[in-house]
Parts: sequence; structure tokens; C-alpha cells
Amino acid sequence: MKNTNFLLCRNPLEPKSPDFGYENEYSVIKKAGYVPKLFDFDSFISGEKVAMPTAEEHTKLIYRGWMMKPETYERFYEVLSQNRCILVNSPKQYRFCHTLPGWYDVLSDLTPKSRWTEDLSDAAIMTILHECGDRPVIIKDYVTSRKHEWLEACFIPDASNTKQAMQVIRHFLDRQGEDLVGGLVIREFDKLKEAGLHPKSGMPISEEYRAFFLDEKQICIIDYWNGTSAVSVEIKAFADHVAKRCKAISSLWTLQEQRMTS
Repeated sequence: MKNTNFLLCRNPLEPKSPDFGYENEYSVIKKAGYVPKLFDFDSFISGEKVAMPTAEEHTKLIYRGWMMKPETYERFYEVLSQNRCILVNSPKQYRFCHTLPGWYDVLSDLTPKSRWTEDLSDAAIMTILHECGDRPVIIKDYVTSRKHEWLEACFIPDASNTKQAMQVIRHFLDRQGEDLVGGLVIREFDKLKEAGLHPKSGMPISEEYRAFFLDEKQICIIDYWNGTSAVSVEIKAFADHVAKRCKAISSLWTLQEQRMTS
């Protein structure tokens, strides 16, 4: 990919090396002929000014690293753009894909019914719980859950048991603290095809896949729990279907932006 490079988080203990967990990716990227760049993720997140890659001409940049809150990603994008390095995902695209309220309306028929609120008062939360009736639900913020604290801060067997539900929700909110993204999401719990229970948390492990796309093409799709890429044709086709819906929204944004600047 001409005029394309990669940006990864650096290891805070070894600044010339990638962060823990990204060593293999870094090695593969280098073997493919790229010169991946590193930056100080922790300092950037805390608001400090850090060294960022620059380019003599506009260069696509693929970020491989830890998640950021949407407002932080927007700053990330702007800083890099000033250096002629353009992330492959715009802030608008990032927010759309990264946060549940961003993509929910587009995929609502393919995902469990979800409700959310940024008002974290007991009254606002109770209103959502009442709408769930006596269904089992899980709770999360706009991006992440505490699934490995399944019974303490994630799963509610009966939303109508408001005393127990509020206890789980308050545990979740307290433990998320400043890491909370957006607000509280309550999702109805649908029992999926199970692959066992997590040995530590007791969380039910379902058949789960992660798909990656670039320029409308499916790069890879893997089984989340065992890491295998031996995935059925049906699963790959479903991932393509979901991606096409998301792409349609992105194309609409592009058209609107072109009309506004014409």
C-alpha cells in the first residue's frame, strides 16, 4: 500500500520497542517492508504534547494500539493530520463504530435490544430497568463491559429485581470510574451458542468472532476465544453484510460533506 504506514504505542519501559502485546504485529509489519512508528500513548492520553510521526506528503496511517475515548481520538486525528498523516478512520467513523449508540440504529435488528442513558441518577436508571420487564440483561458503558466480573458488575438475571439490579449497576459504575465512556447501556441478554464457561468469572462463553476490514475488503476474521481463522463461509458472509451496512452510512456522510463544500 503506497503512502501507507503504521502507528503503534511504545513500551513505556523500552521506548524504542512496541507496547506489551503488540510485539508480534510490530515484527510482521517490519517484515512486510514498512517502518512502523511508535508514540507515547500514556502521555498523549493524559493531555501532554508528545512526538508524533510526520510525512512529506499525505500518508495513510493505520493505528494499532489501545482504545481511546472518542474525544481523545478526535484530538489524535487532528494532531496527526497537521503532520500530513491521515488515520484511515475519521473521528466520525471512529465514534460510529466504537460506541454502541453510534451503530445501534443501523444494526438494531441484528443485536439484542439496548437502552442507554447519560443520566446516571437512580431515577433515570430505574426507568430503563422498568422498560426491560423481567428479562435478564447485561450492563456496560458505550464501549466496554466488566464481563470478567460477570455476577458482580455485568449480568442481571431479572431486571424487575431492582434492588439486586441497582447493586450490580452501582458496582459497575464505581469500578469504571473515570474510564466510563459516554453513559450506561442496558442490553437484553440473549442466550447464544455456548462454548462453555469462563474458568474464573463463570461468564458464559459464546461462539464469537472478530472481523477486520480495510477499504471495504475483509482482511481477516478470527474466532475470538481460540484465535483460529478457520471460519465458516456463512460467518464470513454475515460479517460482509454487516460491513456493507456500515459502509453505506460512511458513504452518505462523504456525500453530505461534498455537498457542503461544493
